[in-house]
Amino acid sequence: MDFRLLGPMDVLDGDTPLVLGGRKQRALLARLLLSPDRTVAVDRLVDDLWGDAAPDSATKMVQIFVSHLRKVLPAGVLVTRPPGYLVQVAPESVDIGRVERLRRAGHAALAAGEPEVAGDQLREALGLWRGEALAEFLEPFADAERPRLDELRVACFEDRVEADLMAGRHGELIGELAAETARFPLRERLHRQSMLALYRSGRHADALAVSQQLRRRLNDDLGLEPSAELRELQGLILNQDPSLRPPPVAPATSPSAGPDTQHHVAAGLEALGRGAWNDAKTAFGRALEGGEPAEALEGWAQATRFLGDGDASLDARARAFRAYRRRGDVRSAARAAAWLAYDTVVFRGDAAVAQGWFGHAHRLLGDEDDGEDQGWLAFLEGEVALVAHGDAARAAGHAARALEVGRRTGLMDLEMLALSLTGLARVAAGEIGEGMRELDQATAAAVGGELSGLHFAGAVCCHMIYACERVHDVDRAAQWCDTVRGFCEQWSVPQLFGFCRSHYASVLIRRGRWSDAEAELDAASQAFERGAPALVFEGILRLAELRRRQGRLEEAAELCERIAWHPGAQLCLSEITLDRGDPAGARDLVARHLRAVPPGELLGRAPGLDLAIRTDLALGDVQAAEAGVAELAELADAAGTAQLRASLRFVRGLLCRARGDATTARRDLEDAVDLWSRMGAPYEMARGHIALAELALDGGRPEDAERELGRARSALDGLEACAELDRVAALTGRVQRAGSPE
Repeated sequence: MDFRLLGPMDVLDGDTPLVLGGRKQRALLARLLLSPDRTVAVDRLVDDLWGDAAPDSATKMVQIFVSHLRKVLPAGVLVTRPPGYLVQVAPESVDIGRVERLRRAGHAALAAGEPEVAGDQLREALGLWRGEALAEFLEPFADAERPRLDELRVACFEDRVEADLMAGRHGELIGELAAETARFPLRERLHRQSMLALYRSGRHADALAVSQQLRRRLNDDLGLEPSAELRELQGLILNQDPSLRPPPVAPATSPSAGPDTQHHVAAGLEALGRGAWNDAKTAFGRALEGGEPAEALEGWAQATRFLGDGDASLDARARAFRAYRRRGDVRSAARAAAWLAYDTVVFRGDAAVAQGWFGHAHRLLGDEDDGEDQGWLAFLEGEVALVAHGDAARAAGHAARALEVGRRTGLMDLEMLALSLTGLARVAAGEIGEGMRELDQATAAAVGGELSGLHFAGAVCCHMIYACERVHDVDRAAQWCDTVRGFCEQWSVPQLFGFCRSHYASVLIRRGRWSDAEAELDAASQAFERGAPALVFEGILRLAELRRRQGRLEEAAELCERIAWHPGAQLCLSEITLDRGDPAGARDLVARHLRAVPPGELLGRAPGLDLAIRTDLALGDVQAAEAGVAELAELADAAGTAQLRASLRFVRGLLCRARGDATTARRDLEDAVDLWSRMGAPYEMARGHIALAELALDGGRPEDAERELGRARSALDGLEACAELDRVAALTGRVQRAGSPE
C-alpha cells in the first residue's frame, strides 16, 4: 500500500488507485494516516474533523465513514482498537514517513562528509511532494498539521542546499534560493545559504545585498536584529575570508569522448527519432556504464519520459544539467533547465519549482544573442503560463517571441510549436477563427512527419486536442482526435496517449457513445498513472461529467470532491447541485467558478454562463438571466461554434418562456435542437425536446408535448440518462392527465 498526503490525497494498492469517497471520509483516513499504527480516540477524531461545530451525530458519522473505508481498503488495514481506530501500516507506507526517513539519512551522510549521498537522499525526499500537503482538507487537524509539514519541506530543502554547497554546486543554487527566500523572507538559514552561493559565484555585492535586505525586514517587521551567525558571515564576505572559498571539486571525467560511448549515444538518438523508446533507453544505459556523460543522461531522460517514468526522467535531466554545468556548456545547461521546468509541471504539477528552473535558464543565458536557446525558453515559459496559470496573455507574449525566433533561424520544430501555442492562446482569449487556423497548420505539420522529434509533434497535438474541446466544436474535435489518437497509438506515447484519450472521451460523451467514453477514460487513467500522475485529474473530471449525465449524482459528486481545486470540478458540482433541486446552492457555486476564470479566458466563461442563466431562471431572477444571456451572446458571436450557438438558443428559449413569449421561446428551442442534431449530441437534443414539451404543456397543447417527449425518448435511447428519463416519465404523466386531443 502507498498512502500519499504530500499533495492531492491518493491511496494506491499496488498500481491501482482506490476511490476513497467524499471529502469528510477522506479527511478521516488522512487524520488516521498522520498517526500510522497508533490508535486515535473517537473523541479526538470528532474534534479533529469538526472542531466546535461537531454535530450531535458526529460519533455515528465516524463509525459510518470507517465502515465505508473498510470496504475500500484491504482487510486488516483499518482496525478498531478502543478507544478509537488505527491504520495498521508501517510509517514508511505513508509518504510523510518516507520523507522523515530520507531526511535522517541525509543528515547522517552530511555528518559523514558525503554530500553527494546526502544530496541524493534529500532530493528523493523533496520529490515526494506533489503539491501542498493536505491542501484539499479544511478540517481543524489539517490546519494544525500543515505548518509542520511545510516546515519539513523547507528543512529538507535547506539540508539539500547544504549538501550541494559542500559538493561545490553553488552556481546551480542561486535561482532556487532566490525563489525560496522570496517565499520565506524572514528565514535566516536560507538567506545565509543564498549569500554563500552568491559569494562563491563571484557576486559579492549581491551577497551583501541579501544580508541588508534581511536586516531591514527583520527590523521593520519584528523589531529584531539578525543573528550572530548572519552577522559573522557578512563580516567574512566583507573581508573575503579564505574560509568561504568553495571546496575543491574533482575534475569531471568525460566518458563521452570514448568511441564506444559516442556510438551508444548515437544509437540512442537514432532510436529516439523513430520512437523506439526501449531501444533508446538501452543504448543510453550502455553509454552511462562508464560514467555520466551529459548527452547520455539527457537522452536517458527523454527515453524514460516517453516510457512514462516521470521521476526517472526528471532525475536524469537534473543530472545532465549538472554535468553540462561542470564542463562549462552554458547553453546546454540552460536547455536542460528549461525542459526541467516544463516537465516538473507535467509530471508533478509543481509550478513553483518550475519557476526556479526557469530562473536558472535565464541567468545562464544572460545577455546571449536572441537565438535558438532563448526561443525554446520563451516557448516553454509560454506553455507553463497557459497550462499552470491559465494566463493566455502572458502565454501569447512568450509564444510570439518563440515564433519570431523559429522563423528567423529556420527551426521548423520551434516554429510549429510556437505557432500551435499562439493558436491555443488565441482560442483561450476568444479569437477562435484565427487561433484554430494556426492550430490546423501546426498539427498538420506534426502528424505529417515534418517535425524532427516525437516529443515536439506530441506537444503540438496536445494543443490541438485541448483547443478542440475548449471551443465546443464536436465535429472538428472528433476529426482531429481520431487523427491524433492514431498518431499516439503508432508511436506509443503514454503521456500524450492519456491526454488524448481523456479529451477524446469528452467528444464521445457529447456524441452519446458513453460506453466507448468510459473505456477511453479507463485507458487514459492507466496511461496517466504510468506516465504523469499529476494529470490524473483530466480523466476524473470527465468521468464525473459522464456520471452526472447518467444520473449517478452521488458518484459524480465524490469524483468532483477528489479534485475540488479544479474549476471544472466546481462547475460539475454546480450542475449536480441544480440537478438535486438546490438552485440557490448551485448559483453560489457557479458564481465562485466564474470568479475563478482567469482574466482574458473568454471561452472559460461560456459553460459557467449557461449554468448561471439556468440557475437564475430556476430562482425566478429574470433580470440576472437576461444579463447572462447578453454576455453569452457576445461569446457565441466571437467564437462562432455550433455548440455555443446551440447553448445560446437553448437558454434564450428558456428565458423567453419565463417572460411568457412562447413563440420566440419555441423558435429558439427548436433551433437549439436542430443544431444539436446536426452535431450528433443526443443528450443535449433530449434536453431541448423536454423543454419544448414543457412549453407545449404551458400552452395547453398536450399532443405537441407528447410528440416532443417521444423524440426525447428516442434521443435518450441507448444512453443511461436516468434523471432525464425520469423527467420524461413525469411529463408523460402530466400529458396523460391533460387528456388526449379530440
